[in-house]
Amino acid sequence: MMSMPQPQGERRMLTPDLFRPKQEPSLAASPDAVRLSRKLAEAQGTALSNLSPTPWRILADRTIEQDAVPADGFGSWCRYESAAGSMAVHLSLDMPAISALCECAMGGTGTEPPFAFEERPLSAIEKDFARAAIAAMTSAMTLTLTEQFGTPVSLFGGEVAGDSDMAAPALFVFFFIANIFGYSGEIRLTVPKDELAAQFAAAAGSGAAVPESDDRKALLQQEISKSETQFVVSLGRETMLVEEIGALVPGCLVRLNATTTAPVVVSSGGMPVYLATLARNGDSLAVRITGAAEPG
Repeated sequence: MMSMPQPQGERRMLTPDLFRPKQEPSLAASPDAVRLSRKLAEAQGTALSNLSPTPWRILADRTIEQDAVPADGFGSWCRYESAAGSMAVHLSLDMPAISALCECAMGGTGTEPPFAFEERPLSAIEKDFARAAIAAMTSAMTLTLTEQFGTPVSLFGGEVAGDSDMAAPALFVFFFIANIFGYSGEIRLTVPKDELAAQFAAAAGSGAAVPESDDRKALLQQEISKSETQFVVSLGRETMLVEEIGALVPGCLVRLNATTTAPVVVSSGGMPVYLATLARNGDSLAVRITGAAEPG
């Protein structure tokens, strides 16, 4: 037996990492999400400042993935439409942010200590203030989304379902800190993760890209085609008694039934793949492929 000479060119060993499922990249860490978060903060600040003479300062805080809409405060769903599809958005304010809205709406100047909400439902007038703020921010964000996604985005004018009907297996939440006077409240914008990802993908022009599964399959095929494998060339097989094998010592000659002109079999992984004959390549012994081996 002998090892067949390896083909020339780039060769590499296969590693287990090639066959492990590719980890899904974090949407929260993507530059698109970070950029959108900053733009949304600017739009919200402009919208709220237009409701009162005192400018609001809105800062992008963080983004997380979770399976439920934040429950504290007051919020509502809306829906945006674009060429990339529909995207549901839940915009909400926590209790301190609503307190700040009430202070501004009633002409406050921030000279009084921040009003602390008790554990009670919102009053009708507090809900009206919150609705007005959410409507203003929702409208202002339309232009922001249009700029971010590079395609016209419009606000769906019909009725949008409630929280229970808009549930999604994975939600992406943008958190913003709203500061005015001595108040520091929180604004939350919640989007189904798959709908947001689809908008980002369309904006990047990847809507017609090769699917991840096909792309990964092509990569594996490429790596496998360049990986090393061992060929074993067998001139023939001989049968000997165990006692004959035990009697072998250095210098013994083992007679083979095969001759140098007999066909040889080239195997890989114990399976025959080619038929060949012995040959020479300069001073090296080689084999010349004559055809494919019969399966089995």
